Amino acid sequence: LNDLVQSTQDSKLKFQSHNLLGIIHLRNFSLADALKQFEASLSINSKYSAAHYNKGVALYLENKFDLAHESFTQSLIHGGLDGNILLAMTEWSSRQALDLKLDGTKRRQVGDILNLLVRQSTSMFKYRQEMKVAIAYIYLLLNERSLMEKSIKEALATDPSLTSDQVVDVSYYRGLVTWDRLSEWVKKMKDSNPSNEDLKTLYGYSLFKGSEKLKGKDMIEGLLKSNYSNTSNQILHAYILMSLKRDEDAKAALAPIMHLRDNSLSFVLMGRICLIKKDLPCADLNFNEALRIEKGSLAALAGLAEVYFQQGDYKKAQEMVKSALASSPTYKPGLNVKYKIESLKKQP
Repeated sequence: LNDLVQSTQDSKLKFQSHNLLGIIHLRNFSLADALKQFEASLSINSKYSAAHYNKGVALYLENKFDLAHESFTQSLIHGGLDGNILLAMTEWSSRQALDLKLDGTKRRQVGDILNLLVRQSTSMFKYRQEMKVAIAYIYLLLNERSLMEKSIKEALATDPSLTSDQVVDVSYYRGLVTWDRLSEWVKKMKDSNPSNEDLKTLYGYSLFKGSEKLKGKDMIEGLLKSNYSNTSNQILHAYILMSLKRDEDAKAALAPIMHLRDNSLSFVLMGRICLIKKDLPCADLNFNEALRIEKGSLAALAGLAEVYFQQGDYKKAQEMVKSALASSPTYKPGLNVKYKIESLKKQP
């Protein structure tokens, strides 16, 4: 990249290369070198959203919180739609609550971040679950406990695949707000409301999504032992088992709640298990039920596309892919089927 920065005459390639070099320095915690690269990128293209965001991260790590907030804001002004930006601004909000009371200007700023999160969480699928957690956490900072509890329920009902796992763009640094940091937010919410069962479930789940997978799994299983009727625990336990390639155990974990018709996620997970087992009628049934409960479910549309593809009904598969990608053009499960259909068309 250094050679490319020095040799290229292409301005776009130049500012993108400076940005990528800065990310490498960020990962090595060479903050001064990172800042130089991001500023070099912005000197070529002052509207480059990713460089503004990455500069904000470097400033934040230097404890220059207000300057970081300015950079995050510039990233949004210039069209940044990466969920990282909003999560970073939630982290900034957390810092404000530590240093001073959230009143006056600071409270309004945090309220603006909350409004952005609420708006984007309905349309930005890639970070939807993380943003739901962030919304709940800001409600805690604003002392809006009932709204916090509502957002926690929404986070638990969100398909676990609708997270940053779906992100392929490398132009944004992704190490400021990870699931490990999210689990710290959830712990603060849990400690503030120790009787809330949903927060206990979300804490175990967030540990599993982060680096403490065994601890998270054990916590969810412990909660199941004390309250086996908790639907969220059962669904997320099944998801954890699927993540560990224990599909038969996951199917058994879902079985007791499949008579309930108010949560699309249980049917999405069962549909995925059926797909893995090559039981296409079972997958078809479950994905269609998920769509009945949640119209427009990305996971169900992509699942049905895969079912139809494996059945050889490529026209129907393409229709499902088109529906899934209409609102979320980079959704990986939908793209996977799209690429398989396109590869068939290229065959002689």
